[in-house]
Amino acid sequence: MELQDFTPRQFYRALASRDARFDGRFFVGVTSTGIYCRPICRVRLPKLDNCRFFASASATGICAACSTGSSA
Repeated sequence: MELQDFTPRQFYRALASRDARFDGRFFVGVTSTGIYCRPICRVRLPKLDNCRFFASASATGICAACSTGSSA
């Protein structure tokens, strides 16, 4: 299955599992914080209702853990 065919729930499962196969393939925007994260980010999992999934991330809103490369 291609990423463009994923549902939000499938993206969320990949995010929750912190599966490294998805790193760089999609990003999650968290509406409650205005931050973008990589799918392998080690920070607390946001609620699904607060997540939006994107093919790329904004350079100005990336989370501190993701921007330092310490997410894995």
